[in-house]
Amino acid sequence: MNNWIKCEDALPELIPVQTRNESRFVLISTGYGLVDIAFYREHTDFKRKVVNGWYLKEDRQLINDVIAWMPLPEPYKRGGAE
Repeated sequence: MNNWIKCEDALPELIPVQTRNESRFVLISTGYGLVDIAFYREHTDFKRKVVNGWYLKEDRQLINDVIAWMPLPEPYKRGGAE
């Protein structure tokens, strides 16, 4: 099953956070094969320039070449049918 969403088709839902808008964490895939957890942010810098981009979860580093994303799966829950 392929649940990847192309960035050109849609971006994750944004949530207002202080002076910017951010998505929840999602799984991203880049054109050079990296798969990682990241979030999308839209904000304006101190020069009032709009700065939108993908940021890695661990170090908040801006990452380029994100081509697709998907929501994270639900956490594993013990019990029930296994």
